[in-house]
Amino acid sequence: MRKVLVYIRALRHNRRLGVFLIFLLLSAMFWFLTQLEEVYVTSISYPVEYQDMPEDKIVVGNLPERIDLEIRGQGFQLLEYKFIHALTPLVLHLDAFNLHSSEDKLIFIMRNKLPPFG
Repeated sequence: MRKVLVYIRALRHNRRLGVFLIFLLLSAMFWFLTQLEEVYVTSISYPVEYQDMPEDKIVVGNLPERIDLEIRGQGFQLLEYKFIHALTPLVLHLDAFNLHSSEDKLIFIMRNKLPPFG
């Protein structure tokens, strides 16, 4: 164990190793930056808030608090949204939707009637 510590201390004063490690770090950083320029697809869990429930309708079961979205963008944009931006909830004013019922009396909102968000 003592020999290993002596060897590590000797490497600290090795100038060639220091230069190698600096260039290794620089090359890794440039590789990472070039990879972030590509387009990626990822999924996020987006918060949903429901407002203005029609008085003549009753919610049976739990409404989802979050929806899973698949998003596509450059790596820089995706990192920015994952780590910097807080996701503001998508507010659905349920009284503004034309609610449809199916044969078994379930109420659903047509996907093309949802408001834009982002």
